[in-house]
Amino acid sequence: MKDELEKKCLLYEIKMMRHMDHPRVLKLHELYEGENYIYCLCELYKGSDLLKAIIKKGSQPEMKALSIVFQILEALSYMHSKKIIHRDLKPENIIFKTSKHDIDIGVVDLGFATFEKDYRKLFVRCGTPGYVAPEVLNDKDYDCKVDVYSAGIIFYIILTGHIPFYGNSYKEIVMRNMKGDINFNFSKYKIKVDEDTMDLLKSMLQKDPKKRISSADALMHPAFCNVLSKSPLHMKPIDQLNVDKLKQHTNITEEQNKKIKNKNNQPSTIPDDINDFYSPNTPALNKNRKKSFDLVKKGVNKMKVKK
Repeated sequence: MKDELEKKCLLYEIKMMRHMDHPRVLKLHELYEGENYIYCLCELYKGSDLLKAIIKKGSQPEMKALSIVFQILEALSYMHSKKIIHRDLKPENIIFKTSKHDIDIGVVDLGFATFEKDYRKLFVRCGTPGYVAPEVLNDKDYDCKVDVYSAGIIFYIILTGHIPFYGNSYKEIVMRNMKGDINFNFSKYKIKVDEDTMDLLKSMLQKDPKKRISSADALMHPAFCNVLSKSPLHMKPIDQLNVDKLKQHTNITEEQNKKIKNKNNQPSTIPDDINDFYSPNTPALNKNRKKSFDLVKKGVNKMKVKK
């Protein structure tokens, strides 16, 4: 890896991954450094991401939506207990662990994640418009609760099949997201949800972060009573118009995010303690570069991952 800044950013991401050990967060097992690459041997998720599942199968009934959101909040509560903010939570970063069951999920991609104490040092305004908490886009101070807002947007989408901040352009999406005005009148979608479910959704999507529920408190919300004891339900179909909107929203934001990353949104500074990445810890970075690829293959065999 020749770009020193890119390498430091990657090492910062890996440093956070090394702090993670939770069934709802992608696990890093081994690290190997080659001449030009750092190989990360991670837990294998065989399922699709949540966005593809919604596009393919449709939105989800209330009980199943609650079950998935509960798992997302489990991941966030764990991360937040370690003062880590994900900052780019969206359906594409929620992966089903197996291809057979669309109920067991894990959170991936810590590319924009940061320790809470470092958030002003690394990509201050970041994330994917349409899922970002308003305080981020309005350049205000923020904390771990920005992830709860993003989880609330995901909750809204899997309940209704609709994007709350839909727009025909990147600018339109950003402006609507910045205002944070959400329509909670589900009758127009011909959808009815329990009062506790609606209360949880509104608490997660509260514009004022001081009034927004935390991930830990959200797990204790009455909406989740007995949800895990009920059988998973099948997804219900959504009309083609909403499928097209989901695809269009993803294409618009992904294309613009790439431009921003490459041009304007480079980190101003890297946290000083990034060098302690090489300090003793597990999983350790194996710096035997010549034998690195062989070690990766041995690592895969050790994990019993079939090719």
